[in-house]
Amino acid sequence: MPRSLAETMPLPWQQQMTHLLAEFHRAYGHLSWPAYRVVPSRHERLVDLDEDQLAEVGVIMEIDSDGELVYRERTGKLIENAEDRTVLVSCLDPIPQSYANANQSTPPRGFPQPTLNA
Repeated sequence: MPRSLAETMPLPWQQQMTHLLAEFHRAYGHLSWPAYRVVPSRHERLVDLDEDQLAEVGVIMEIDSDGELVYRERTGKLIENAEDRTVLVSCLDPIPQSYANANQSTPPRGFPQPTLNA
């Protein structure tokens, strides 16, 4: 969940999320957890990536003996049909900053008022 959206949730939602996360940690806190790095990412075609993005996904681009571009994994294994392959690469946060303090897109708080039919 993008932090920028979590911070714009109505306060009761934030409190419920905090409660659920606390319950999760009480139930599974005894386990040995690895460290996770979470970054905004998007799917891109392998052949559309620049050198830095290729390095990020562990792919090497080179020119073969026929003068054709080929893509290889770090192990040297040739990637077949590179033009049809998509990979996940990091990107800037896709959630616009205009949502940083916006509550207009969240559902109304409280219970809906019944409509009276006259």
